Amino acid sequence: LVASGSDPYLLLERAFAAVADRTGTFRVRKEKTVPPALNDFGWCTWDAFYSKVDPKGIKEGLEGLIKGGTPARFLILDDGWQATDNDEAYRAKDDTRSEVGAEELAGGG
Repeated sequence: LVASGSDPYLLLERAFAAVADRTGTFRVRKEKTVPPALNDFGWCTWDAFYSKVDPKGIKEGLEGLIKGGTPARFLILDDGWQATDNDEAYRAKDDTRSEVGAEELAGGG
């Protein structure tokens, strides 16, 4: 597939539509229904803590978002889902994490 034009966004939109039409394996974004959750603000702990997620930090982060006027409607607890062998700076050397319940995160425990 080769295309030319001055609007790179339009070129990509048309290219993806052409590939979707030819392969029949996916639909382009404008043909899909946007999930309602996409309109909610959420917070993922990865950028704040990398693999060193801890309950105190999560609670402080959520409180900071509330104080800043942007409370999170959902939370993604992410301490890494893949090997971090190539990212030593963010690997927890001494894994002292423990299980914490939702009640404790909410301040009740």
